[in-house]
Amino acid sequence: MITDNKVHSDRFSAAVEAGFRVFPVMPGDKIPALAWKGFVERAATIEEILAWESNDFNVGVICGQPSGIAVLDVDSVEAQEFVDGLDLPLTPVVSTGKGHHYYFKVPAGVELRNRTGIAGQKLDLRAEGGYVVGAGSKHSSGRLYEWLVSPADVPFADFPPQLLQLASSSGRLSIPTRATDSPSERIVATRFDWYLERSLGEALKAIRSAEEGKRNDALFLAGVRFASEVAGAGASWPNYTPTLRAAAMAIGLEESETNATLASCWNSGSADPSPWMVTAQDWIFLGKQNVFYHLESGEHMKVDAFNNMFGGQRVTKCPLHRFLLDNEFVIKVQDLTYLPGNSDLFVERDGMIWHNTYRDSGIAPVEGDWSPFEDFLNYLVPEEEERAHLLRMIAWTVRNPGQKLRHALLFRSDEQGIGKSMLSEIWGALLGRRNVKKTSTEEINSDYQGFLQETLLIVVEELNRGVGPMVYNRMKDWITGDVVRVNEKFLVRREWPNTATFVMFTNLKTPMIIEDRDRRIMYIDSSAKRLKPEYYRNFASWWRGNLGVIRAFIDTVDLADFNPHAPPPMTASKQALIADGREDLVKDLLLAIEERSGPFNRDIVTLAEIEAVLGNSFRGKTKTQLYAALRSIGAVSFKQQRVTGRWNFSHFVDANGHRESLWAIRNTRYWALSDPQARAEEFRRIESTFAHLDGVPIEVRHMSEWPGS
Repeated sequence: MITDNKVHSDRFSAAVEAGFRVFPVMPGDKIPALAWKGFVERAATIEEILAWESNDFNVGVICGQPSGIAVLDVDSVEAQEFVDGLDLPLTPVVSTGKGHHYYFKVPAGVELRNRTGIAGQKLDLRAEGGYVVGAGSKHSSGRLYEWLVSPADVPFADFPPQLLQLASSSGRLSIPTRATDSPSERIVATRFDWYLERSLGEALKAIRSAEEGKRNDALFLAGVRFASEVAGAGASWPNYTPTLRAAAMAIGLEESETNATLASCWNSGSADPSPWMVTAQDWIFLGKQNVFYHLESGEHMKVDAFNNMFGGQRVTKCPLHRFLLDNEFVIKVQDLTYLPGNSDLFVERDGMIWHNTYRDSGIAPVEGDWSPFEDFLNYLVPEEEERAHLLRMIAWTVRNPGQKLRHALLFRSDEQGIGKSMLSEIWGALLGRRNVKKTSTEEINSDYQGFLQETLLIVVEELNRGVGPMVYNRMKDWITGDVVRVNEKFLVRREWPNTATFVMFTNLKTPMIIEDRDRRIMYIDSSAKRLKPEYYRNFASWWRGNLGVIRAFIDTVDLADFNPHAPPPMTASKQALIADGREDLVKDLLLAIEERSGPFNRDIVTLAEIEAVLGNSFRGKTKTQLYAALRSIGAVSFKQQRVTGRWNFSHFVDANGHRESLWAIRNTRYWALSDPQARAEEFRRIESTFAHLDGVPIEVRHMSEWPGS
């Protein structure tokens, strides 16, 4: 029994005992807690039922054939008075937050669908494709859903004929299902069909009741209204004109006159398509985020904002979002996903529907003369090694969408306007412009990373200030990681597969401070000089009309020995960038490490030892500056641990042991994976474990990173 305004603890079990298919609904709400339509095909397991009952979930009852019931939802005093006059048979009834739910058997031989606003009242029907919140749940007002007439006392009554007639007049009862293997087609199919058939019925009623002398006017007015909805739904007008023509001729209109009027109806109605239908197709609803999503722009909009923006389009008194969602005019999905290589709008995964935002470029190879593109690359990147690797980077990303390239391009030139942005435009067009995001230095440094998701290429058009070690370290995971965790305003954090390649352009002399043995940056320092404007105008006109030719050229690039996991070439310009990016403190650190000065003859040292070796170089500097310098060269710090022995430039002291913060200055990945005892042993050495390798770093890699893997 339900008492004290608490959710009934066995509400799901009780619903199952009544013969219902159930699923969890958010506490105190009507929104599904998960993709509920999977339970249309299968009943929930005992384990699932027990898990839901251990939480505060409301119980969702699936209507239609799965549960064998159709539910009449009475949602106002006026609607209740109307229902009281229908003389309905005795049947189980639930008291809801605002009214009542009447449970009936599904009528045999009829596919009964959801209806809203029956007889112009706040009277809805939930049947095939619908659900209701069941007894034992809590309404948002705090009231409980309770059985007024329990199925334990009264059997479910047959669906009343008078109610069937009312539902039939509100729309088509039976909707054929299209057989298709494509989730995209299956989801979009027939969502406006029943509404258009109801509107067609209203148009026919208006035509048949037209007064003599006003029949053609009646045909035009009814036809324009209906044509507006046909256009809004994206349906075919010729599918409906035979029915309209027959009705018009049945009241005495001539065929030629009728045909002319129907043509005028379409011209006028299609010029002003039904706004709510257009909105319903422009937006989808993301259940996990509880927001609307605009398919074209990618904009997210909260429910309240959506109603404020489009509420004037509603055709019933209920809020527009409820009208669209309850009738499934707006497609509801779990959330967004990004699947390069798959251009289906909607995909099914783990029993749930997701919206796939990947779009193919649609550019196919075309035979032609691609020499203008080759000439452009030769001009833009004069150094052959740099140009060859750049071309392979482009070819890999275009020919293998979604397969991560684990290094970024940093492209510098002394002069602006040489065509760097044009290079990214061509690259982006080959990938598909919907798969390219532009960002800025400011956004990279911000707390929000929306630019990282749903993309194959991230372009920083102007790296307008130098990127220091902290930001560079932050970007490491973005450049090489398999997954990125994205924080966006007002949305639940998402994890996305990381499919993006970074391309950064700059004119700064030292745009980035990178590690001495960096594996993540392909650096190009172009010596190209700006050409006359005519060259860029002519080339832009050529490439925009010859993307297929460029794609054919890209397909000829040899990638047989190209490893996307391998580091880019260490070019002379990159070596110069590394040297230029070092501050004096960094340079002195690197020199001491290279010369193996004092304790730097081993890989594990302490901060005190580092300060002692730096001597005058450290004077006037802060610990924070020293930490930054160490991290900029790739040194790694570890937690304090007890060690015995301390370097005194000639012998060890303090044999009893003490606690020290240790740093690895070489072979950092090796020491990061080692245990504290191994680090302590290295600290006690006079010469490094790996000194005999003459400074060659110990590479620690995942097996997937090795060439040929």
